[in-house]
Amino acid sequence: MSEHETGAPQPEREASVTLRPGLHETDASLMDPANQSLAEALRLTFRILQLIMIGLVAAYFLTGFQSIQANERGVALLFGRVVASELPPGFRFAAPYPIGELVRVNTGVNAQPLNREFWPYTEAGREETTPIDRLRGLANINPVEDGSLITADGNLAHTQWEIQYRRADPSAYLRNVYTQNEMELVRGAVMRGIVQAVAEATITGLLTQSGEGDGSVETRARAIAQQTLDALDTGIEIDRLALKRKIPPVYLRERFANVQAAESKKGAAQETAQRAANQLLNETAGRAAPLIIAAIDEYEAALAQGDAAAADAALATVNRLLDGEAPADHAGEALLSGEVSRIMAEARQYRSSVVSRSRAELSLYRAKLAQYRTNPAVMVHSEWANAVRAFYQNDGLQTILNPSGVGHLEIVINQDPFAMQERERARRLQLNREAQQQRMEEQRRARFRTDEGLTVTPD
Repeated sequence: MSEHETGAPQPEREASVTLRPGLHETDASLMDPANQSLAEALRLTFRILQLIMIGLVAAYFLTGFQSIQANERGVALLFGRVVASELPPGFRFAAPYPIGELVRVNTGVNAQPLNREFWPYTEAGREETTPIDRLRGLANINPVEDGSLITADGNLAHTQWEIQYRRADPSAYLRNVYTQNEMELVRGAVMRGIVQAVAEATITGLLTQSGEGDGSVETRARAIAQQTLDALDTGIEIDRLALKRKIPPVYLRERFANVQAAESKKGAAQETAQRAANQLLNETAGRAAPLIIAAIDEYEAALAQGDAAAADAALATVNRLLDGEAPADHAGEALLSGEVSRIMAEARQYRSSVVSRSRAELSLYRAKLAQYRTNPAVMVHSEWANAVRAFYQNDGLQTILNPSGVGHLEIVINQDPFAMQERERARRLQLNREAQQQRMEEQRRARFRTDEGLTVTPD
């Protein structure tokens, strides 16, 4: 049996075995500083990586802070859902992309013209600069090239418009409107409103309207367009829809101009006539004129209906107004003035003078009657003397004295030229005084007449 088979210990192998453990201990002692350096490097690297990751996370979240300009509004999104809308200008935070997003929407006014849609054909870019008299005036309209509108009375019209709108609700705008389709959407809604509004107006109403108002075509078209945009929940609001130019068909423009000129003249004539009527009525009866006219109309209507009681009541009202009495709702006011007031004053004065003169004549008659009954001869002599005296006081009386001792006297009957001249001079002086007095009265009344034809009666 060999030594390998018996397993007996070998001296050389035992020596070699005893030397190997010494070598391992030496290698381990030499590797400890390297391991420690490597571990420290790994730990340092790990801490640096941690700081970098923390910085990256912080930088990621800092990207959620964005600036909103003065003419913008912000909408904050979180996982695609709106968490805040109508954010005012300034630095605002929203969850960064892709977790969230801060979308900025420009809410300023946007302007968009509609120059070709309803206008006769012109070269591109020259819709606003081409004079109206240079437009193509054909009797036939080509729908492919020429734009037009149909009015309520079946006429054609051409118009140019300007749209001013803004994004009033940013969240609704972001939900329902693609930015690339925004302009087409607004133009389509406005065109729909224009077509419908013009179809409800006549050609005369369209061409003569002076601007925006409750019943204007502009207001109606804007309301219809806004209803369309609101129904789609676009968040877009039309601030202004202006009608820049409006014309009838070009080949009929001269005829429409003649009609409008005639309408203008008619309006001016009516206004002049109304102003003259108001002035005349005011000069005639002052503030009482419309009341007197209304009472006269009531009187005539009552007579036409055969209502005697109502006619008498209306006539009594007219008489009270002519006498200067004011109705209950104008108590204490002096309504009657002008020519009627003057005529009524003269009539009252004439009535008073007639009554006074009649009373005086009656008193004189009674006195003479009493004198005649007392002594008829004295009464007759006195009346005769008064008659002779009145005869000699006549300006046209010429007296010829017959000298004594003349047997035969021939008299040529003719008026004294000096007396005629004196009477003519006196007549002309009287006419001059009357004309001057009338002139002074007209000047006095003109001082109280205003430009509108209103006359204030002086005290």
